[in-house]
Amino acid sequence: MIQSPIDMNQFQQQKYIFIQIKQIVEILKNGKWIELRDGFCSLSQIVYNGDYKHGKKVVRWQTLYRDYRKDKFELIGGGLYDERVEDSIKIGRWIELSDGYNFWSEVTYNGDYQNAKKVGRWDTFFKFGDKGFTQIGSGLYDNQVEGSSIKIGKWIELSCAFKFDSKVIYKGEYKNGNKIGRWDIWYKDYETKMYEQIGGGSYDDDEDSSKIGEWIELSDESNWYWQITFRGEYKNIKKVGRWDTCFKDYETKKDEKIGGGSYNDEGIQKGQWIELSDRSNAKFLITLNGEYIDGKKAGRWDFYWKKNSEDKQNEQIGGGIYYEKMEGYSIKIGIWIELSDESNYNCQLTSNGKYENGKKVGIWREMYRKWNDKEFKKLKEINFDK
Repeated sequence: MIQSPIDMNQFQQQKYIFIQIKQIVEILKNGKWIELRDGFCSLSQIVYNGDYKHGKKVVRWQTLYRDYRKDKFELIGGGLYDERVEDSIKIGRWIELSDGYNFWSEVTYNGDYQNAKKVGRWDTFFKFGDKGFTQIGSGLYDNQVEGSSIKIGKWIELSCAFKFDSKVIYKGEYKNGNKIGRWDIWYKDYETKMYEQIGGGSYDDDEDSSKIGEWIELSDESNWYWQITFRGEYKNIKKVGRWDTCFKDYETKKDEKIGGGSYNDEGIQKGQWIELSDRSNAKFLITLNGEYIDGKKAGRWDFYWKKNSEDKQNEQIGGGIYYEKMEGYSIKIGIWIELSDESNYNCQLTSNGKYENGKKVGIWREMYRKWNDKEFKKLKEINFDK
């Protein structure tokens, strides 16, 4: 029996001691503090400025942000903590920052706290660069319900990937904190500067906000240059039947079907599929063509490359074979040509070699070509047997 190099009892004791020390440090916090927000970096320079009293945040705390192009921090948010209670509880008017707040996505939420929960109307604001904040969303929280904050009524919400070049909003209704009825997806057109409906669907009036019926969903990879949508049906919370993948770029304005496949009644992929790689964009499309058996890739899968949406020629640029193991998952076997993550419109990079039982073996050759070349050239070799 192989002994673990880690003494788990000692590890648990050290972990417990660390937690105790951290708690003691938190309790000892007093007076003025300036704290960095989690994820502080050049594009997201955010700090919190306020007072501690016996380890508890009290009275007013400010949120400050520094644009990476500037020298000074600017006040952009904050609010009050109640010092009459044991815990750090937010009260009154607050301006809070989105979790992904950064130079490309400056989003704030403005509203009121009561008894440590959001109540009444909350508004969503966005800005980019040196322009001021503009309201782009809003909705209501229930004032009566005890406990957590509950969304009710009509809402306009931002997508998780909302930023200056991908302005996507959702419009619909909440009931007791659950999405119900029709929800529409709107996208801001680059040229007209107007929001246009690009997708949406319906939620069941249950506690799980289950999607039902026909849906058009927007990929998180969409931006103002191109939009990728997935179109099909939900039944019993699962995707069923035929789902199509469509692509539209801002130049041609054509909504072109470029992929898709089928799900069985259990929401498992089956049969022939054409899948869009998440590395695709308006300048080049990468699709993966092959078969699913019981939700697992099987047999031959090929990669195809197209320089742009107007290029009618799909060029096979790679591929290989998947083998289904008894354990219920697929592994790569035999000769493969794989497309590197570093590939872009100007240069395509591939790795050519052999798999045995899902592992690379022998000599693998890294190949490249420039955007206007037809043939690939060898860049280097890697020996996986060493």
